[in-house]
Order: sequence, then C-alpha cells, then structure tokens
Amino acid sequence: MLSHKRARALLAPCAVGVALFCGAPSPAGAQPAPSPTASPLPEIGRVTTSDRQDEPLASTARVTYVVTKAELLEHGDESVASALERVPGVLIQRFGGPGSAAEVAIRGARTDGVLVLLDGRPISGGGIGVIDLASLPTAGVERIEVVEGSGATLYGNGAGGGIINIITSRNAAGYRTPIASIAGGSYGYGRAALETANFSFAREIAANNYPSPFLPPGTTRFNSGLSSTAARFTDDGTFGNVSISGAAGFVSRILGVPGATSFLTPGSRQQDNQQDALLSLALDHPQSRTTLDLSGSRETVVFLDPLPADFGPFLDVSTDSRAQASVRNNVVSVTNRLVYGADLANGAARNDGGNGNFVATPYSQTAIYAQDNLLLGGTSSVYAGVRAERDGGAGGAISPSLGGIAGLGSDFSLRLNAGTAFRVPTAEDLDFPGFSNPRLQPERLASFDATLELPHVLGGSTLGWFTQTGNNLIEVNPFVNFSLPFGPSNEPVINAPQSSIGGLAFTLASNGYRGFAAQLSVTDEYRALQYGNALPAIRLPYRPVISGTLDFGYTGAATSTLASAGAIARSVGAMSGNSGDYTTVDAYVRLRLAPHRLLSLRVYDIGAKRYEEVDGYPMPGRTVTVELSTR
Repeated sequence: MLSHKRARALLAPCAVGVALFCGAPSPAGAQPAPSPTASPLPEIGRVTTSDRQDEPLASTARVTYVVTKAELLEHGDESVASALERVPGVLIQRFGGPGSAAEVAIRGARTDGVLVLLDGRPISGGGIGVIDLASLPTAGVERIEVVEGSGATLYGNGAGGGIINIITSRNAAGYRTPIASIAGGSYGYGRAALETANFSFAREIAANNYPSPFLPPGTTRFNSGLSSTAARFTDDGTFGNVSISGAAGFVSRILGVPGATSFLTPGSRQQDNQQDALLSLALDHPQSRTTLDLSGSRETVVFLDPLPADFGPFLDVSTDSRAQASVRNNVVSVTNRLVYGADLANGAARNDGGNGNFVATPYSQTAIYAQDNLLLGGTSSVYAGVRAERDGGAGGAISPSLGGIAGLGSDFSLRLNAGTAFRVPTAEDLDFPGFSNPRLQPERLASFDATLELPHVLGGSTLGWFTQTGNNLIEVNPFVNFSLPFGPSNEPVINAPQSSIGGLAFTLASNGYRGFAAQLSVTDEYRALQYGNALPAIRLPYRPVISGTLDFGYTGAATSTLASAGAIARSVGAMSGNSGDYTTVDAYVRLRLAPHRLLSLRVYDIGAKRYEEVDGYPMPGRTVTVELSTR
C-alpha cells in the first residue's frame, strides 16, 4: 500500500553513482538466487538472526533466506532494496526508477511490520516514518539475512511480519586487496564503490529524467535526481577470551522530490542524513557466550519546497534519534541451545514544520526474553520462548512463541512456528500534522506458518502456508475524505478492528548442470483483508494476490572469459490503479578481462514495460548499466 508515511513528502529519489577503481581480490562465482533454509550453500552455512545466536542455517525453524556477498556482486545490487528483490516471499515496491525510495512487504506484512536491523540492532527512522531500504548501500555489506514470520519473542515491537538483518562484519582475510567497482548507465546513472577489510565507501548519482506514458506527451520525469555518499568503518579484536567489535557509518543523500505525476513539485528537495555507531563485547566460556551491545543511531530528513503547487513555501525537519543497549547469554550443549537477555532503548522522534507546528515524542523500550531450543536427534528439534516488553506510555505485551523441525526421514522435513506479536504506534502515526491519529492503539497479532521441505526434489523445493490475524492493524483509512476536517469520524490513519492474511509460498531449485542453475519462487497471498465494526471486508491495499520470481544463471570456470550470465523475471499481480499486473525481465553478462578485472553489462526491464509499482510513480522502462570491477 502507499503508506501514510510516504504521503507527507512522497520520497522519490533515484540512486546511482560516480568515480573510482583499483585492483584486487580473486574473482568468485555466485549463486543465481538467495538460498532458502532447505538448501544452504557452504558460504552461508551459519546465520545469526533467526534465533539470535550463531547456528547452522539448516537448524532454523523459522524460514530464513540469505543474500550473500557473492550474490550482491554478481547482480550489481547497489542498495539493500535491490538485493531483496530476488528473495522468495519478499516484495519491493519503488517510488520510481533505480534508487527511488522503496517499501518492503514480507508475506503481506508491510514496512512498518518488518523490523530492519543493522548488525543485529534496530535502525532509526521508524519514528518519523522513514525506513527506506533503497537508501542503504550494499558497499560494506557482507550478507543480508531475512527471517520470514514473527520474530517478536526475540526482537519485540515491530517484528511481527519478519526481520531483515543487514550484516557488515567481515572476514578480513577476504579483503587482502580491495573490492572496487565503477559503473555508469542510462539517465545519468553513475556509481563507484570501494571495500577493504575495515572500510567501505560508495558514491552514487543519477538524473533520472526519463519519459513515461503516465506523464504529459513530450515530457520527462524531472526533479528526481540523486546525489549520495556513504562510508562505513569496522574493526574487531580479541583479548584473551573477550572479543571486541565496533562499527560506525553514515549515509548522506540529497534528492529531488517530484511527488506523484499528478502533483509535480519542480523546486522541492530532500536531504536525508543517517549516522550510526555500535560497540559489542563478548565473553566466551567453553559452552556459552555473554554479549553486551551498545549502539546509537540518528536519522534526519529535511524537506524543502520553496514553491509548492497548492500552498506557500514549506520546510519540514524530522529527526529520529535512538540509543540502545542489550545483554544476552547464549548457552549451547549437545542437546539444547538456550538464549536469554534484556533489551533497553530510548529515543525521540521530533518534527518541526517550520511554521509553528513542533512535535517532539519520546519513546522507550524495556524487555526481557528467553528461548530454549531442544535438539531431539537427527534434524528434529523444538523451541519455546517468551518475551515481556514495555514500550513507554504505549503499554506492553507478552509475546510467546513455539515451534520446531520435524525430521521425517531423509526425504523431507516440516518446519512449524506459532506466536504472537505487537506493534505500538510510532510518533509519526500519532503526531505528524495532517497524516496521523492520536487515538491509535497498538496492533496485536497472532501468526502461524508451516513449511514442508523436500531437499531431493531437483535441487530442493519448499511448500509453505502462512497466516496472520490481528486486532487494530494500523492502516490508511480507505474511506477518508481529504476535503473535510480530520476527526474521530474522518481520520487519515485508523486501526482496522480485524485483519486476516493468508497465503502459500513455493520454491523450486534446479540441480546445477555444467554451470547452469535456476530457482523459481511463487507467493500466493490469497487472503489479505481488513474488516470489523463499520468497515466492510475489503482487501488490504498494495498486497498483490500473486507474485513470483524466476532466476536463471550460468557461472563459468575460474579462468573462463565468460565469468557468468543470467536473467531474472519478476511478475506481480494486480494491486490498484495504474499499478496493476506487471512482469519484467532483467539480464546480465559478466566478462573476465583479466584475473582481477570484470566487465559487466546489465539490462533492466528488457521489454521496456511501462508500469507503476506505486500509483503515480512511473518506472523508467529499459535501462542499461556498464560496470568495471575487481570481483
């Protein structure tokens, strides 16, 4: 859906970059698609997000996918949003061309119901409605773990639909020489990136002045350019049995903000600045690890429109600042894995409209949790957990969960998860002038999923069923009348008294054959309803009934001139307005010019489909990029 969090500024950047190239690491082939729990690859044999501890990927009861570093480089993903487009069950919806703001949905749960972590810590931005995965570059990212389904027991508020964990910690041995790339392409695209063992840098620019049938004849998209700079520092060390790691980074972007095609804003600008820092200390014992995490993050969004279409000059400054600490203990034995701990967070979301409308809303979180996973032998296991959390004046919740893996012989296994979750209204939900409702109540959700895994059907297949029911789901009011004053009977944002989401998820991977491999994923969200009280039962907006991805690729030998090639087809069912059915095909070819020099050609939307993923925000049609890289 077009969230009310986009309505105020309707972020429409467009990313890309310019400048820099140097020599380095050995080329590495990449797999054609993110690997599901059913068929882990050697390089992603362990994960940390699903159960908040280091464990084998095959042991996670919650469905978990991983996008590896090799895949990020193979596909030329410039942002986290781009990297997630191939993950089964994940839908990315962009507000325009490459680099534009993007919203995410995981099995029907929209951005607000998906918790985004950076190295295991929640990022700032949620309080002001600006969690934009397109703003987060992949330079410096080692892998992205995606947990589908509720993670509220271990992570709390906002994790009811899933978790995206962006992991930057790395093995320094893999960066003895830098990874560097420089790219350019259609509509002013430019990007340069450099990554070393302890430092990463990315610079992106774009003009994005593309034509569209949704614009007046003879005109092109304008005021949708982007200038972005990002850098990150990481380091770690060991002192006896104490491990210390730290990281700090920033992203600074200046965007043109054109708004929807029906509301053009020729002079508007948006500046988005993100900063974060974290420190982690871990004390290792023979069968346990005690970890203390300290972190802080801040996001500031400045929106300026000196000559808007319908009112006078406008300046809006929104800031979300967050400090957090967590301590946890992981205990591992032959028969079980236990994790327990406490999370503390304090923050403030502030909005200053520059015209006397000033709102500052503090928020806090205090929580304790525990989860025990009992290993039953073979691949079978069962876990149970509970979390008690209080989120300031918004109240609190007890979030239990129960699940496990039933290993049914060598031919298949069954993964089951059940739990409850919650989400408290953010400061923007409650207080943002013109797009909020101070009477909103916290969401309460219950979810269940079951996934049958067949590892010996071709290269591995899965069939899953998921459902989520809730009270007080926070949604845009489908019946709001913007020509009337807002009030109790005409709020722009409401609690849908009841909601129900249900769907099926299917994946099928091929066996590799002479370097060729393929993976198909389909999600059928057959039910996505809000209803209750005076509301008729209507489908939740921007939840397509069906979506799917087919990823086909070839990886050559280490000395082959043709390093790799592939194509990715994405298909999304009808949603609303111009954002109806669409199918696009992207393709890439990578040539090895020398041991540490690769030339990549990528074509996006080969068929030049003219469509909108979000109403009023046309996509650019066919675009081409050329990249020179060391890996």
